[in-house]
Parts: sequence; structure tokens; C-alpha cells
Amino acid sequence: MVRTKYLDVSGRDFESVQQRMEKMLDSIFDDMRPTIFSPEKVWKPPVDIYETAEEVIVVVEVAGMNRNNIAVTLENNLLKISGIRPDYSPSTKKRIHQMEVDYGKFERVVKIAIPIDSDNTSAQYKEGFLRITIPKTKPKQKVTIQTPQDE
Repeated sequence: MVRTKYLDVSGRDFESVQQRMEKMLDSIFDDMRPTIFSPEKVWKPPVDIYETAEEVIVVVEVAGMNRNNIAVTLENNLLKISGIRPDYSPSTKKRIHQMEVDYGKFERVVKIAIPIDSDNTSAQYKEGFLRITIPKTKPKQKVTIQTPQDE
């Protein structure tokens, strides 16, 4: 028996597909970018975004960081996480067998597409994960304004 999973593209599932496609394309083209345009590579830490009834939770994996080297800003529903992770590897690298950990500058920008209360946003850094909690607000109600008739 063959099982088929249908994806609802009418709403949030479509956003998820779009985000996965953007991530895939970013990962392909990031390494192809010539160093002329970006002499210093900026890496992107992995990010998970969850939504509950009351809040949006953004979890960023930034292990090996000092909390003072991480900046978080939220403006116009754009959440920007940036910083610098120092390179802890030995300065006299004679022979590298494997190197997968990114070092140097990093940046992630996430658009929060729902009404949020940016004034009450909080962040916590624990065990290599930055957890940003953003309270949701009720969507603004549609208001109909009557226009006066010409007299």
C-alpha cells in the first residue's frame, strides 16, 4: 500500500515549504559566492521557530559563545541575531582531518509574520542555545470608517 501525504499550501504549510526552499537555495549559493563580494564569510547558525497560543519562540544554536558576543535586535517584525564566535582551534594547524564548525561573524534575520509585542521580548542563553521569546498580540480589528456625504 502506498501512502500519500498531501500538503496544505493554503497557509502556514506553504510558508514552511517556502522557508525550506530558501534555506536550500541559500546553502547552495552561499558557497558559490565569490570572495570579491564577501571577503569575510558570514555564517548562519541553525534556527528553530515555534509558535504557541501566547508567543513565538526562536531558538538559535550558537554553542561556544560568550553571551556578550551576541546581539539581538527586533525592529519592524524583523528579528536580527548576530555576533562573533572566536576560533578556538590551535593557531599552528599542521594537518586538518576534519573541520565543520563555523567561526567568525554570523548573522540571521528572521521575519515574524504575525502581530507581536516587541517591547516585552526576552532572551535567555543556556547550554549553547539562545532562546528568544516574543509575546503575541491580538491582530488589529478591521475598522470601517464612514465617509461623510457631500452636501
